[in-house]
Amino acid sequence: MGAENEYYEWDRQESSPAREVAQILGGVTISVDFENNAEEWWAAAQTATNVPSAIAPLLFQTRTDSVRLDSHNAARALEWCESLPGWDNGPTHAPHPLCWCPTDEDEEQEEVPS
Repeated sequence: MGAENEYYEWDRQESSPAREVAQILGGVTISVDFENNAEEWWAAAQTATNVPSAIAPLLFQTRTDSVRLDSHNAARALEWCESLPGWDNGPTHAPHPLCWCPTDEDEEQEEVPS
C-alpha cells in the first residue's frame, strides 16, 4: 500500500476514530483535501470565532496546505473540525475537507506552535 493510500485509509478508519489515533501518535500532518470542496464547512470554518490557532494557517493562508501538529493539538483540532456543518458531506473518496495522516518521526517538517 503506497503512502497516498495509507493517508486516506487512516483518515477513514471507522473502528479507530482519528481523534483516538491522534492521541496515540507522536504527530499528525493535517492537509487540505482538494478533492472535497466542502463549501459549507469552509464557510463555517472561516467565519468561526473559536478557530484553533494550530490549524488557522490552513484556513487563512493561501500558501499553506498542510500543518504538522502534536497529538494533543491534533485531537483538539479534529474535535473542532467535526463540530462544524459539512464535515462529513464529502464524496466517498474524499469524505472530509481536511485529511489526517500520522507524521513520520524522520520527516523534516516544521511543527506549528499551539
